[in-house]
Amino acid sequence: MSKPRRPPRHLLWVQLGVPDAEQAFADSNLPVAAGYVLGHCCARGLLDGLTWAILDEATATYAGDAGLLGAVLDHRPDVLCCSVYMWNVERSLWLAGRVRESHPEIRIILGGPEVSPGSVCWDDPTADILVAGEGETGLPLALAALDRADSRPIRIVAPPLAALTGLADPYSQGILPPGLKGNCLLETTRGCPCRCHYCFYSKSARTVRHHDEAAIRNFFRWAAADGRVRDVYLLDPSFNRARGTRGRLDKLARWNRGGLDLHTETRLEGIDAALAAAYTRAGFRSLEAGLQSIHPAVCAGVGRRLDLPAFATGAAHLVTAGLKLDIGVILGLPDDDPAGFRDTLVWLRRRDLAEAAEVFLLSLIPGTALRERAAAEGFRWMPRPPYYLLAAGAWDETRLLQGIYDVEEILDRQHHVDIPPYDAEPAPGGWVQRIRLNADSPGAAAALAAAIPRLAAVVTLDIDCHDPDRAAPRIAALGERLLAACPFGLSRMVLRGARPVSSDAAVTIQAAFARADQYWNRVNYFRDDATGLYSCRLFQRVPAAEWRDWLDRLPAWLDLVFELPPDPTEFDRLAGALYERLRPGLSFVVGGDGVGEDFRRHIVRAVEETGVFSRWLPAVE
Repeated sequence: MSKPRRPPRHLLWVQLGVPDAEQAFADSNLPVAAGYVLGHCCARGLLDGLTWAILDEATATYAGDAGLLGAVLDHRPDVLCCSVYMWNVERSLWLAGRVRESHPEIRIILGGPEVSPGSVCWDDPTADILVAGEGETGLPLALAALDRADSRPIRIVAPPLAALTGLADPYSQGILPPGLKGNCLLETTRGCPCRCHYCFYSKSARTVRHHDEAAIRNFFRWAAADGRVRDVYLLDPSFNRARGTRGRLDKLARWNRGGLDLHTETRLEGIDAALAAAYTRAGFRSLEAGLQSIHPAVCAGVGRRLDLPAFATGAAHLVTAGLKLDIGVILGLPDDDPAGFRDTLVWLRRRDLAEAAEVFLLSLIPGTALRERAAAEGFRWMPRPPYYLLAAGAWDETRLLQGIYDVEEILDRQHHVDIPPYDAEPAPGGWVQRIRLNADSPGAAAALAAAIPRLAAVVTLDIDCHDPDRAAPRIAALGERLLAACPFGLSRMVLRGARPVSSDAAVTIQAAFARADQYWNRVNYFRDDATGLYSCRLFQRVPAAEWRDWLDRLPAWLDLVFELPPDPTEFDRLAGALYERLRPGLSFVVGGDGVGEDFRRHIVRAVEETGVFSRWLPAVE
């Protein structure tokens, strides 16, 4: 008798998004790695006996922890694959752990850049298999190892593909849809000719391999026929370092006849007026370029070459051609110092490139050459993501924080974005971003429990109560319940009381919703804020008729949400009172979507010119 056939296993691939209270990076969570890997393996018959799915973008990006867990289990996977990056590795481990608790039979595979010695996942026993290297070769090896009796986790170092010949994009193959906003990530190259010590990419992919021209051309043909694509980011860490850049741009111009907006990374050295015009004709609207520092010795210390006059010339040509530039600058490079960092900022400002500057704190990423140097020379850094530098050479925490102040002063802009009380747009997928609870009602806990499975990753709780101080223990209990179900969620609590909250009660409430050692709090470590908590923000809503009585009774550190006074004169008095007090807490104004044009100008001036209000949210009821 023949053996009964084993039913096919089902594999679910999950890539979680960037935890961000502003959701500025939400549209970048496209699981393109999963798409390329599954496409390659399917085309070569390497997934026989296996069905698969990729968790949809709306759920992977916007769902709260409880909803995310429920969605994963609804797929009933036999194998859970997670793409792990610095920003999602801890939440991915939490998800894998909860899946394992409820269904021990599910096998778990982790892969991605964060799978490296020194990462928080490297010695974590949650996963069955850790795959370092390329997924096209790593996934078949991992699947073959699933049933081995080896101790967990099994670590696999997957070799790179020898060539990308025949590797089709996942969009035209029907494996991956365009992003919710019509955006696609299209790989054109793997590997980087540069050897920057702070970057994992050059160490993980030492050779540069290019996709077939036919594959890239086919993507543009598909995109034109599909009609959903609006925006394409070409994944090439140094677009113009390969030979024949002008020819590549001319071909892109022919293929991109539909006029899709293109974006990529490039080196500015060597770009003249003709090449800048060719970028524009091809459809490029923005380019990213790394400057990092204007000092050649500082750049050399992290493995970079710099020709500053050529960089400036290339930037000028691209700006003249109408392209938007994003110029990377790193705060905390080990051979830099505060004066040298300020020199870089001033150089950008004097060349009208202040708006183009993108300033990043130095991260000592596991697996990079700079991380190895840091360990050898005794640098201090965060042991968990984002692995920010804390001390090295001329830098300590005080000087790094001063560097943020220098960014704001010299570039004349705010480095950290203020966290608003409400979202401007609803979350895709129907994930609930705002609920209203009555803390004075005995049914508040049950109402929250019923809402938790559909809550978004970033949620606002409008909390009604007569007296916030007396209700503080009940509100804190709601926070503990929410945090237990959604430990990685970002929450905003808006108190809607008949009385102003005291400082002690406000601290009690905010602490109940907070998990101090959370990624979003660490990302905002170098931020001047009285609470030091960014994964949860507490706001007091101030009725329009009560601001005079409440303003000086509320804690100065507390963020306030003012209901718009109906009279422009009264609004001006409110703005003047805030201007005089210079409160450290933020102030927002809500309501007034239908006000007249003169009143609207008053409000806009208070927000944009005086800075009294962080933001006006007119459509919020």
